[in-house]
Amino acid sequence: MINPQDIILYQGITCDDNLLEQIKEIANHTKNTWQTNRMLNEIISDTTIGKVAEHTLKNHIKQHSNYFILDYDDFRKDNYKKHAPLDCIILQKDNNNLQNAINQINLDAANNPNGALSQNTKEYLKKLQIFTMEIKSTRITNRHKDEKLKISYEKILKDDFLTYPKFFRKIPNNVQVNGWEDYYRYCIDSNKIQPEINLILLKNIELENMYDYYARVYVEQININLFNVYIIGYIIKQNFINNSNIKRMPQYNKSEQALYIATKLKNGIKFK
Repeated sequence: MINPQDIILYQGITCDDNLLEQIKEIANHTKNTWQTNRMLNEIISDTTIGKVAEHTLKNHIKQHSNYFILDYDDFRKDNYKKHAPLDCIILQKDNNNLQNAINQINLDAANNPNGALSQNTKEYLKKLQIFTMEIKSTRITNRHKDEKLKISYEKILKDDFLTYPKFFRKIPNNVQVNGWEDYYRYCIDSNKIQPEINLILLKNIELENMYDYYARVYVEQININLFNVYIIGYIIKQNFINNSNIKRMPQYNKSEQALYIATKLKNGIKFK
């Protein structure tokens, strides 16, 4: 369980020139999946929050553990033309199988029209003791603050770990899906799964589709290039699915139709 005292704060984080160039490159190739009217400067701003979170966590893990994180943008070969097959990988520093893993991931990205990882590659990575991770960042806003506009760790911990279900990232506004039972029936009605697949099997399918780990990082932007970063914690996919719900989190002009698998941040594990 994650408690308020487990949150790790890094103050005064900045972007160096190399990271800023990477952010601009990513932004120039980003498709507006949810916010169709986002301008380039908004995409750069959102990408910056994500990259600051990612690099701060990477540095923390490298300094305080026997592991390190390598994100896909560090070794991709598609010039940002395809959707990334994964966010990042995490492995022990003495693991000698990294290049084999990189070669296989890039091979999948090249051969799949959507850049997705095959199930065989996922199993191969596990054999190499290399695990997939998603680092989800959230920009701190007033909803994370108390009445004195001070950041509240208690309010942050009311948020969730989130991931998209395998079969539906979004559904029409007039469809009611508020839980696993609703999602299961909608998958049956939409012919995504066969009637002989029960809810337990559906959850197992979703489990196989998930990353091995999910990390959560919050970012407070002080000015154009100064940030405070709050490392919340992580969760293993089995614990994620065991304590999860399916829910909608509509945001006007952003994700009115989005559907998520969610579990509370408190269900995660702190980064030591």
